[in-house]
Amino acid sequence: MKKQVAQTVNSDSVSEKMSLHLITLAFCRGQGHLEKPFMDDYFVASLPIVRFSCFFACLIYASFGLLDALLIPEKKYIF
Repeated sequence: MKKQVAQTVNSDSVSEKMSLHLITLAFCRGQGHLEKPFMDDYFVASLPIVRFSCFFACLIYASFGLLDALLIPEKKYIF
């Protein structure tokens, strides 16, 4: 996917200034055709990081549950 984006960028004029939408930061005007390949590549590149973060968040949440059970055993069965 990165090669496709690079080829798309290289095929355009390098001197052409990049224009982004001020609120969404999406490519606009002459670079609108770059948005879809960029988003596809960004999704693929960030997916492992998001998966690891979700797993790590679950691990931290579970560790606090175990910590509560170890430090305050008399309150363990309230909920």
